Amino acid sequence: MHDRENITQDSDDLPFIKYPEITQEDEAAYRTKEAWLENTQLQRDDLHDACAYIGIDNPSVLRMPGMRLSEALYFWQRSGVKAMHEMINGPNGGALLADEVGSGKTAVTGGVSQHVSITHSVRDQS
Repeated sequence: MHDRENITQDSDDLPFIKYPEITQEDEAAYRTKEAWLENTQLQRDDLHDACAYIGIDNPSVLRMPGMRLSEALYFWQRSGVKAMHEMINGPNGGALLADEVGSGKTAVTGGVSQHVSITHSVRDQS
C-alpha cells in the first residue's frame, strides 16, 4: 500500500507515485553495496568447477544426475548448489539461502538435496 501523500491523481484512473529525489548519500550507499557485488572473494562463478563438483558432465546442458530431461539449472544456480553443499559440510554445518523472488532458490535447494542423495555426502553432525 502506498503512502497517500506521495500519490497524485492526474485522471480518474491513473495514480502516479512521486519518488523522492536521490541524494548524494543515497548514491554513496548504493555504490558501497555495488562494490560488495564486485568483490571477487564473495563470488562463486567457476562454471566448470561447479559442474564437475555437482556431477554435470556437459556444462552446456546444466542438468544434474537424476534431474528430469525437461529440467535444467540456470547458470547461476549450479554455483549456488556447490556453495550450499560446501557450507553445509563446512565448519558452520549449514547455510541460509536468500535471494530475489523468482531467482530459483527452490531449484538450488532441490539441487543440494539431489546432490546429497546421490553422493551421500553430508558431514556427520554428531
